[in-house]
Amino acid sequence: MEKSSFKGGEMFSIKIITKSRELLKDLLLCFTASIAMGILSKIFIPLFFTPVPLTLQTAMIFFLSAYMGSRRASFTVLLYLFEGLIGLPVFASGVCGIAAFLRPSSGYLIGFLVAAYVIGLLVEKKVLSKITAFLVGNIIIYIFGLPVLAAFLGWKMAIIGGLLPFIPGDLIKIFATTRFLEKFGFNPIK
Repeated sequence: MEKSSFKGGEMFSIKIITKSRELLKDLLLCFTASIAMGILSKIFIPLFFTPVPLTLQTAMIFFLSAYMGSRRASFTVLLYLFEGLIGLPVFASGVCGIAAFLRPSSGYLIGFLVAAYVIGLLVEKKVLSKITAFLVGNIIIYIFGLPVLAAFLGWKMAIIGGLLPFIPGDLIKIFATTRFLEKFGFNPIK
């Protein structure tokens, strides 16, 4: 009897080791992706009429969500936001710490988190095509971003400075990310 309980203990140990390796792999993947988000945030075009710059962050949100899934992608964005909160210069504005979350564009940052989860979930469940899931995610980012921007600038200026100039670029990022995922065969990781 003791031998069989020992083997059961061995199996239990193997399962723990396997789960620990999977967790470590996921953490490394999320950390690396959060660094990539920070790097992509530095590729931006400032617009003189709005505090919201054009960035590649949304394309990264689309990619991460479709490739990593809802949990990993939202954890990656949460990690990215935490990196900025503790003072790492990961945001496009260069502002870090709590000040980054008190700026006119801070709502978009929170929208990234919600969009990452929703896009990932829609792609995982195959409820919508990737391109439609990306459109939904982009709308979510605006739902969070525009009211905060409007609190600083008023609704008219928020629409003029925080929505309209970004629509063409967002559509290009949505189509380009979809095409990239299809061309290189990126499927959601399990």
